[in-house]
Amino acid sequence: MPDYNAKVRQISCGDAVGEVIFEKGYGKVSTTVPREFKQFVAHGIASGRFQSEEDAAADEFDLLRRPEQKLDALRAEMQIGIHDIKAGRVFPLDIEDIKHRGYQRLAAEKSAVT
Repeated sequence: MPDYNAKVRQISCGDAVGEVIFEKGYGKVSTTVPREFKQFVAHGIASGRFQSEEDAAADEFDLLRRPEQKLDALRAEMQIGIHDIKAGRVFPLDIEDIKHRGYQRLAAEKSAVT
């Protein structure tokens, strides 16, 4: 489980039924939670998906963070490629050669099966 210190406090105001206070290390994020999300969390707790409202908040914030982590990893890989290009560690791309080797490999796999 992620290392989160999440606190959830319920309020009632119009169509909203809660305020999520999320804290992790350096600060906090506060947001009003619409009724349907409050119901979703309650259902998640009842079904065993979440142990508490705090777990639900931490889980959802973790889901928000994942695409950013994937983008950061992709950017790092792209930077490696850029450094390789600048250092001259590149070779010409020969599509016909790649296709030819692919066809040879498929033919070898087919003959091995039959």
